[in-house]
Amino acid sequence: MSILLAARGNPGGFSFGKGAMTIYSKPVQIEDMREICEQFKPLVKKYAWKYLNTIQDSEAEAWLALVHAIRTYDPETGVPLAGYLESQVKFGLLNLWRKEMKRRQMEYHGDKALEYVAAPNNPQAELIYKETIDRMLAALQELPQRQLLVLIHIFIYGRKLAYIAQVLGITAQAVYQLKKRALSRLKSRLI
Repeated sequence: MSILLAARGNPGGFSFGKGAMTIYSKPVQIEDMREICEQFKPLVKKYAWKYLNTIQDSEAEAWLALVHAIRTYDPETGVPLAGYLESQVKFGLLNLWRKEMKRRQMEYHGDKALEYVAAPNNPQAELIYKETIDRMLAALQELPQRQLLVLIHIFIYGRKLAYIAQVLGITAQAVYQLKKRALSRLKSRLI
């Protein structure tokens, strides 16, 4: 059974307006998928263009998001197909963009840290590295026990806030506040 699409006032095509598409049955056939992709091509191009500079294959990612949205669409929710597809493409690319920015940020900070560590024959770099480690240890020793415990759980053991909250018998929000205060203290001591 194939998917049947109809557009109000335009039986042969689709429009992006509110309530423009109605879906009558669930399984999607290849021909229907092609037809839907062809109709939503401008939408895919529009959002892919927005992220062209930051996401390497933004158009391919937008197409993947569209196809995934077509396959996961449930007409019984009452959400118009056009709106659902648009939101899935838009947020699929947005999430990918966020991941890319986070990766770039980690890469940048990692490169900066390696400038000091990667210079074994540079006495000045070694001295700066040793002084930084000593200052960091001194700052960590000055933290209240609970704040230090939270930082150890997060950064050494890689545990989630919810787990730490359960272990300490407090809320996840309280763990977040302890982490925030601890990092703020460390920052003020080191800068």
